[in-house]
Amino acid sequence: MRAFRFVSNPLLDREVARGEWVAAAMRAKGDAGVREAKAVAPVGDPATDPTSGEFRDSIHVEEVETPAGIEIRIASNDPAAAYIEYGTHDTPAHGTLRRGAIAAAAAPVP
Repeated sequence: MRAFRFVSNPLLDREVARGEWVAAAMRAKGDAGVREAKAVAPVGDPATDPTSGEFRDSIHVEEVETPAGIEIRIASNDPAAAYIEYGTHDTPAHGTLRRGAIAAAAAPVP
């Protein structure tokens, strides 16, 4: 009987991480994170706040290709996003994007 020796593919992790099914799963998780972030985003009173809802509406998924594969980020391009996320000396932090990222991580893989 002839013996065989298994030699693993050193690029397997990279090839799997770059697979289209992994990217699709990551996008689905990102979408779940955006839904959560938009659901908890603070929205001012439209009668008194001319920018009411702009932060919520600016929340989106950013897809970044890295050497290790795809990376998903829950982001906002609203100029006030950092103040809303982290707070100021007289405004509490809301952690909207952080909560979206936590929801994305906890979302089931489709």
